[in-house]
Amino acid sequence: MEKIVRDLESMLSRYDQDAEVYNLNQQAAKSAVQISEKLFSYIKQSILYSQKTNGYFNIGYEATGSFGMELSDQLILDNEQKTVQYASEEVLLDFGGIGKGIALSEIALFLEKERIANAFISFGESSILTRGRHPYGDYWPLALEDGATNLKLNNSSISISGFHASEEISHVVNPKIGAFKHRLKQVQVQLDCPIDAEVLSTTLLIAPELEQQQIINRFNPEKCIRIPLQLS
Repeated sequence: MEKIVRDLESMLSRYDQDAEVYNLNQQAAKSAVQISEKLFSYIKQSILYSQKTNGYFNIGYEATGSFGMELSDQLILDNEQKTVQYASEEVLLDFGGIGKGIALSEIALFLEKERIANAFISFGESSILTRGRHPYGDYWPLALEDGATNLKLNNSSISISGFHASEEISHVVNPKIGAFKHRLKQVQVQLDCPIDAEVLSTTLLIAPELEQQQIINRFNPEKCIRIPLQLS
């Protein structure tokens, strides 16, 4: 499983000079770049998520916030050649808002392939994948940070976005304004798919209240807890 995470980091990092996304960001504004089939699929998936969240989830948030470019308008894709070209020099892709979900999704496939029935995988207690049950029970117990929610998990994914414990610095960019601005203190989501869970929890932090329920309905989470900013 460690190799799965390392391989994804070497693909999706925008800071590692050997990473595929780093090199894509360096070259794609100049000409079309052929990329791996897997990265191409993640980019296409991210475009669909951008549409599903009314544009509030966006791996190309810098160009959107500064220049009003929707993600689908930033990228010129060739499905046959698996090439990507950026529509302008301002475009940069950042998978930070979906990377943990992708990693957990790949780990879920690994567990299935290896026929591992029971597992609890946690990335910093903010992104969690469960399979099967606890060795001493019928489920995996999990107490959420709100202090009031206790979950009984079997085959689920949890994503928690927002301020954790003593954190006071926002880390999610609203792509429509290009600024760090939360509308909620924290969002806790339970879904079957770890990528869906991460995208939804991240999106709800910044989406306007009037659009939140519409977005939630599209994902249909088993649980979705929204904690207002004013709560301490």
